[in-house]
Amino acid sequence: MPGSKTMSERRPLRACVLALCLLLLGGLCACGQDEEKGRKPTASAAVGIEAAPGGHAPGAAKPAPETAPQPAPVPALSPAERARAEAALDFHNTALNALETGYYALPEALYANARFYLKTWQLPGRPKNMGGREAARARLRPEAGLFSEEEAAKLTAALAGMDKALDSLLDKYKALESYVADSRIKDDGARGKTLAARLSGEHAQFMAARKSWLEIVEARAAEAEAALLREHPLRRQIEAAGAIFAGFGRAAELLGAEDAVAADEVAARGAAAEKQAGEAAATLDAAARATLQHIHTELENRIAEAGKPPFAAAPRLERQYRAFLKEAGAYAGALARGLAEGFHAPQRRELNVAAMRSRAAYNAFVREANGLRAR
Repeated sequence: MPGSKTMSERRPLRACVLALCLLLLGGLCACGQDEEKGRKPTASAAVGIEAAPGGHAPGAAKPAPETAPQPAPVPALSPAERARAEAALDFHNTALNALETGYYALPEALYANARFYLKTWQLPGRPKNMGGREAARARLRPEAGLFSEEEAAKLTAALAGMDKALDSLLDKYKALESYVADSRIKDDGARGKTLAARLSGEHAQFMAARKSWLEIVEARAAEAEAALLREHPLRRQIEAAGAIFAGFGRAAELLGAEDAVAADEVAARGAAAEKQAGEAAATLDAAARATLQHIHTELENRIAEAGKPPFAAAPRLERQYRAFLKEAGAYAGALARGLAEGFHAPQRRELNVAAMRSRAAYNAFVREANGLRAR
């Protein structure tokens, strides 16, 4: 989520979609018949007809070859299991939306503003229309039974940690706003540097609590996705989706680490050391840029590869998957613009929204695939 911690590459997922398997089986049978029509006897086949091994006369029945035991078929999900898995995916989507675009997205926005202030001495205004805390908390509250009691307790504790860090961050940001607005203060920005630097501590605490919360929710979503899509005939496409999401996560981690180092350097440096700090920051930017460029190239290659035929499914399911690829392409485009123009706050929000929309589109594909299986 995009925007959140690295998403691990997806394993081969889900029980076969019944409608798709029937289509695949029909296609394989037809191919087999065509092969039989055009196949010529080999030399060994001709010899076998003349003198079958083991003393069997031509045309006599031969012992059946031994075959390895086949794995037991994966049982279909019960209606209750399917409903629970879909509820886990729906909650995951809702939660990511709340964390990326609502009240709980404030820490990222305010921290980005503080970084911008340290570089330009101009403080952008607080984002508008972020919603209130209670409405956002309601979207982060899972329905009863979706998580175990232990998991639910950990989610509650992590959410409390996010609230505490966000309250502290807001207080410090308001102090920074008051300082910037007070034209009577003449200290060459010394207090502004201190106030902006203090925001990084609360931001780090918020992100740590957010990460703990997301790890539980994402683990349950991954289980649900695996249940809905295990042993799916679209294994190649599903594995590609996992690699694409992993690329989103690596880019988010890299940008976050780069920003934290840059903010600390700008806050700590003095006038005499400005040139040396600037050179160090430029070196860091160059290294990060090279890695991000590699991630961008890899993402474009993965997206292109995932879009190649064959697509062993019904046309409407293919459309759902291609809708996901379109959203993933939007993320790659936003990453390219960031590389060209700089990763300012609007660019970062565009990346977060593109990652969120990609996840929602992919989960829509998952639900459509599962729906075809149930029909």
